[in-house]
Amino acid sequence: MDIDLARTYLAVMTHGSFKHAASELHCTQSTVTARIKQLEQLLGRALFVRSRAGAAPTPEGRRFRPYADRLLLAWREAQQALGLPSRLKGTVRVELDRRLAPQVGLAVSAGLLNALPDWSVEVLEAPQTDADLAIGYGMTPLPGRAPLARVADELVLVATSARTAVDWDPDYRAIDWGHPFREAYARHYPVDRVPQLQLPAERWSLDCLIAVGGSAYVPLSWCTEALASHTLHRVTNAATFPIDLNAVERTPDAAWAQPAGEAIRAALGA
Repeated sequence: MDIDLARTYLAVMTHGSFKHAASELHCTQSTVTARIKQLEQLLGRALFVRSRAGAAPTPEGRRFRPYADRLLLAWREAQQALGLPSRLKGTVRVELDRRLAPQVGLAVSAGLLNALPDWSVEVLEAPQTDADLAIGYGMTPLPGRAPLARVADELVLVATSARTAVDWDPDYRAIDWGHPFREAYARHYPVDRVPQLQLPAERWSLDCLIAVGGSAYVPLSWCTEALASHTLHRVTNAATFPIDLNAVERTPDAAWAQPAGEAIRAALGA
């Protein structure tokens, strides 16, 4: 619907007059009349009853008020979201895995701001289907294209007490790192027992492991401090599994790709 129709309807509701609405909108009274008529045709309902005293809303006219308010608000929000100063070339939308935000969110945001002075940078939590680039675990680039940045990491088995690997730890805490990990884990540990505690692949799961005790697979980069302080211990002779952190470009051949890639590699320590 033409946003001017909603704006004209609200002006008539506010002033109770087509004439005064036209004055507010800086248009002719006949234009206001034509817009209200078009809106009434679209809705299939009369919105106002005109008289010498002005324009009074019908019951349907009153009920349309909150919808018109929301239409106008949504339009203003869209203008703010898409509007750019003339000096900027456009917006780069960055999908950042929320699990990485405490580690690299600041460095990524500051790095892109400095690297892309002619662009607006919007950093968003995953998932974002319309993001121009994505940073997270398991991200894959477009066919035939290399990722903007890659940091090799590995899932290691850590425990709250020093020990060596066993076929089954009754205090094993299963953290879900996705299908590839589950498949590889099943090949190395063909045990059909169900862990007593299963956790999501979130940073707080590491704190949970430390609090309740036991063992779990976590990225080595997540637990370096805990290993150094002996709060956690690497389980001797346990299998490890790769889990690369990638930044991938989703807008092929974008003008900002090269400087953005350099900034992200620096932020990730790649």
